[in-house]
Amino acid sequence: MRSSSPMKQIIPSVLGIALTASSPVYAGSAYVMVARGTEQLVRNYDPKVRDVRSIIPASPGLNTDCGKVGSGALAAFYCTNSRTIYITQKTLNTIGNNFGPEGIATVVAHEYAHARLHAIQGFTRNIIWTAMVDEIQADCVSGVYLKNATPIPLTKGMVERSANLVENVGDYLVLERDWHGTPQMRRAAFMRGYNSGKLSYCVASDSTPNKVIKKSSETLNNQINDPQSELNQLMRWGKNLLGN
Repeated sequence: MRSSSPMKQIIPSVLGIALTASSPVYAGSAYVMVARGTEQLVRNYDPKVRDVRSIIPASPGLNTDCGKVGSGALAAFYCTNSRTIYITQKTLNTIGNNFGPEGIATVVAHEYAHARLHAIQGFTRNIIWTAMVDEIQADCVSGVYLKNATPIPLTKGMVERSANLVENVGDYLVLERDWHGTPQMRRAAFMRGYNSGKLSYCVASDSTPNKVIKKSSETLNNQINDPQSELNQLMRWGKNLLGN
């Protein structure tokens, strides 16, 4: 059993504030509190991300080591060059208003999941054609975070809203390098992480780097010589994920 802490007493109250907020300004302030509280819980749970910095909320147009912060409705990212997470107020408002405070917690957990993957193995998109695997892994890890790092068990409704958010940001751009995975794949990955509560189920354990290094040379050769086969293999991987 995890020991209690002041932060663990604060978060349930913050969630309640966000759920009952009516003023857009008031809601925005509560959403920031939820985001910051979530990241503290994740840092406490996972030593691999305790060195990660964050700017929440980040101003659109802010210069970072990974380019400027966007101004769209979903401007949230982890910058590998500085190990910093950026999430704008507009993003918090969009997610909070549509998916509740648990949606905000899910986005924060997802970005910290990227930071974990970066710390233990690097991003697979640097050795394979697509970013999809990185995104699916992060969805899975975020599910583990929400299962184990939160101070109170999430209700079925809260888990459903988190899963709906992840599913909502999936896409079918399978021929794009920045493909993030289909809606079904992303939902399945998140639920796999949440239901198992185990990082090892997300291919995100500390033994992963050896597996990645061993496969990298073979993968690169296959991408050069038979790119269609590689794409087909990724699609099969996604279908298998949905079947588990």
